[in-house]
Amino acid sequence: MRKLLSEYPWVRGKARRASGPVTCHTIMSVSIVSTEAKNIVEVAVGLFFDTDGKVLVAQRPEHVHQGGKWEFPGGKVHADEPIEQALQRELLEELGVQTNSASFLMRCQHEYSDCSVVLHVFRITDYEGNVVGMENQPVAWVYPADLAKYEFPDADRTILDTLLLPDIYAITPSDYKTVDELCRMVSNAIERGISLLQFRNHSIDDATYIQQARALSDLCHGKGARLILNREPSMVEQCGAHGVHLASKYLKSYTKRPLPENYIVAASCHNEQELKLASSLGASFVLISPVKKTASHPHTVPIGWDGFRSLKSGSGLPAYALGGMNLEDCAEARCNGAVGVAMIRGVWCDQDTDLASS
Repeated sequence: MRKLLSEYPWVRGKARRASGPVTCHTIMSVSIVSTEAKNIVEVAVGLFFDTDGKVLVAQRPEHVHQGGKWEFPGGKVHADEPIEQALQRELLEELGVQTNSASFLMRCQHEYSDCSVVLHVFRITDYEGNVVGMENQPVAWVYPADLAKYEFPDADRTILDTLLLPDIYAITPSDYKTVDELCRMVSNAIERGISLLQFRNHSIDDATYIQQARALSDLCHGKGARLILNREPSMVEQCGAHGVHLASKYLKSYTKRPLPENYIVAASCHNEQELKLASSLGASFVLISPVKKTASHPHTVPIGWDGFRSLKSGSGLPAYALGGMNLEDCAEARCNGAVGVAMIRGVWCDQDTDLASS
């Protein structure tokens, strides 16, 4: 029997049902205290996912700041309290669960008129207990795509955007012969569960690239997928795409975000300097590579999961792991702080797995 991508329990690109017992993955966020004159609030937040891909949210009491709005469970970090201890304490107090391990996912900051909030987001890879509203707060399990129906504090906007990123970021191969062949491959991949696609082909001229990008854009819009162009940012609107992917060698060419906030800006990074550049440009997410040895760059030494985790811990941006990745690597990637994996061969070369049918 051939498998759908959506049959892998860690693929969250589309809403789906999963069989078997419910297990949860958690993301946490925490802010840091500063000596700035404006009050900086330190908060620990946890996001729980069940096997259907739903995330846990809770409603704030009416009498507190941002009262009545929905949020990801958590609370303030005490003065001089270690971050990990705050995470454990807050989730135990609010949800009745004991957190055993977590991996760093992202960091974001928001300025209110009366305070500043810096959120550090972690994924919880192991916890004990059943989720209960210990303070009688209303809780709900919601698909990420449906979170827009709930009112959240502005500080949570970046987390909400990140939750809409799928576990797999597919990158097109360049060995197709015609645009029709390319569209058939992409259509098949979308049917298998791919919802975020980078169109990458450096072997064709701009005019041909634009023609093919427009065809892919029409296809992706019709099937509910998002298309990212690995080309000049100016082509994005021209082709009707959803964003741009910046190669690491071009990061220094920009002094500000090359597209408005409603577009995705992704970037390839291999070191701390490139990650800092991507952050300064307001990148939506980054690709960190190479995690494993690749056929395309056999002489490049991979950084391994330790190297990925080290680079990731110094960056506040959501990150995909790239380099020798396969579908089976996604769970390990998430345990090491990645949103998921970026793949070329892992998506297109497994011809034995026709993921359009079970």
